[in-house]
Amino acid sequence: MQLRHQPAVIALSRQALPTFDRRKYASASGVARGAYVMADVHRRPAPQIILIASGSEVALAVDAHESAGVARSSLPRRLHAVVGHLRAASRSPIARRCCRPG
Repeated sequence: MQLRHQPAVIALSRQALPTFDRRKYASASGVARGAYVMADVHRRPAPQIILIASGSEVALAVDAHESAGVARSSLPRRLHAVVGHLRAASRSPIARRCCRPG
């Protein structure tokens, strides 16, 4: 942890959650900004599907992202992981920029 003089949280889950292969999905380095793109297929044209998830729901969004790829591999799509509450993340200008199409 880098925070020494501010509150910090480590959230744990009792659910059996997968670990994502970071060779396949982007690094979680954008987590400090509130949201980050895990996968961006066909950056141009703008994505037709944007999947946004937080917490344990990220695994469901990854499954949906992969299913869309199997069904229509040419479908432009983007997968975002959002840290914390979506409303709080949407207040961050960086998170808003990260999650918009195009």
